[in-house]
Parts: sequence; C-alpha cells; structure tokens
Amino acid sequence: MKNITRETEEKLARSLSWETTELLPFLPYLLQDFWELGSDPDVMTELIEKYAGASEKIRILDLACGKGAAGSDVLGGPAEALNKLKATVKPGGCILIEVCP
Repeated sequence: MKNITRETEEKLARSLSWETTELLPFLPYLLQDFWELGSDPDVMTELIEKYAGASEKIRILDLACGKGAAGSDVLGGPAEALNKLKATVKPGGCILIEVCP
C-alpha cells in the first residue's frame, strides 16, 4: 500500500483480525464485492429516525469503521472515543453506537 506507515499497516491488519500485513495489497480485491461492512444500514436508519428524527437538516457523521475495530485505534479506547465524540455533538444531538458480535 502506498504512502502509509508500517504502524498504520499493522493497525489496519489488526482491525481486520489478521496476524500479518501480507494480504493488505489484495484488500481492494478482497472487498470488491461487498456493498457494506459493519452496521446494517436499515438498522442504523431506524435508530436515527427513532432517536434523532427524520429531517433534511439532520447531519450525521459515519466513522466508517467497517468492522468497528479500526475506530478504536483512531479515537483511543471506548471511553476516550466516547468523550471525544461527545465534545463534537451539539445540544440535543445523539451518538448512536451499534455493537456487533
């Protein structure tokens, strides 16, 4: 993979539950047939409509962590990540976290 550090490659491999970085060059091929990873879009839509309401003015940040494991390396551990996210939410806003097995 171009222009990323060895440390970033190792974090990416761990986020995919890989023990090695050897498959990273093949990642685009391995994922080419997936339309989505991680949370079910229908479930997330239901949660957003239930807790945030449906509005053209709604703004959503999808961290796009796919499997979810990558997000913990980017924002820190669960508590640290939640504190960072809380600091960005406007009054009355929501943080939705879907925990998948």
